[in-house]
Amino acid sequence: MSVPTVSVIVTAHRRTKFLADALHSIKRQTQLPDEVVVVEDNPPYGAPSIDPPGLPYRWTNRGDLPTMGDKVAFGLSLARGDLVAFLEDDDRFDPEKIVHVVEVFQDHPEVVFLRNRLAYIGPNGDPLPPPSPIRYHPEGLVPPIPSAMSRGLMTLNMSAMSVRRSVYLPALGFYRDCSVSADIVTYWLSAYLGGSAWYSPRPLTEYRFHGQNASQTRVVEVTLSSHDLSRRLVTKSRPGTPAFRLAQSIERSQRVGSAMASGRFPGPSDLVGQTWDAVVRLSAIHFLRVLSVYRSWEKFHRSSRPAHTPGRVEDRIGR
Repeated sequence: MSVPTVSVIVTAHRRTKFLADALHSIKRQTQLPDEVVVVEDNPPYGAPSIDPPGLPYRWTNRGDLPTMGDKVAFGLSLARGDLVAFLEDDDRFDPEKIVHVVEVFQDHPEVVFLRNRLAYIGPNGDPLPPPSPIRYHPEGLVPPIPSAMSRGLMTLNMSAMSVRRSVYLPALGFYRDCSVSADIVTYWLSAYLGGSAWYSPRPLTEYRFHGQNASQTRVVEVTLSSHDLSRRLVTKSRPGTPAFRLAQSIERSQRVGSAMASGRFPGPSDLVGQTWDAVVRLSAIHFLRVLSVYRSWEKFHRSSRPAHTPGRVEDRIGR
């Protein structure tokens, strides 16, 4: 069996002070990627915002790719590797990241998505303790169910995700419609496009906490939009039931989101216990919303066709 080729897609948005550090973490891999695809929207457009690295790369700097979904779709269309490892401009790879990704995908052809555990660093790259106790899950396959997300296994941060590129190419239009939470959509698509998801407990990605985290905007938006759902759950659920407890979690998250919306973004010392769990549960709620949209489309799709067949790739994503 031939060794799969690897592309690293680096997405960059107005945070050039961290970009060089992200690219350096690619250069120090024990197994270098076959190419690096940088997709950024950092003015002035047309040229790389920093000196290109000493790696085989393709660099795009355009103002019409403002969202994460836009950048992911463009990067996937431009990349040539069998596998793609995503890296956001403010994060870093552990030196063993690519080696491990290649091993998993090569040994398990059914796997189309891999998510590894995160380590945490501060604005200057100094190590930080995890924001909450790590919930252990062994190396291996993870079923495509919401509880996998509520345990924090499959959500938060594109830089911890790698995919089999050919499987995701039919979903480029889906990404272009995704302004936030491209990471959650990437996990969901692994099930929708007919593959398996893999979790690695090895901290192969360093997630940087700082004042410009994209997660701030995402958490605020999802928190505010989920508040009505929590009210309905509280009204319709009996105290002590799982739905009622979930509603209470969303209510707590609403307070966290309101603090963020007012300009206070929690620092690393604040992201402990209840606060962090609330953020994780918010991502699970967003996953459930996306899943409900898919199920509605699937019901309509089945009713409009005499029998379910794979069809064209465009049909598989409802386009």
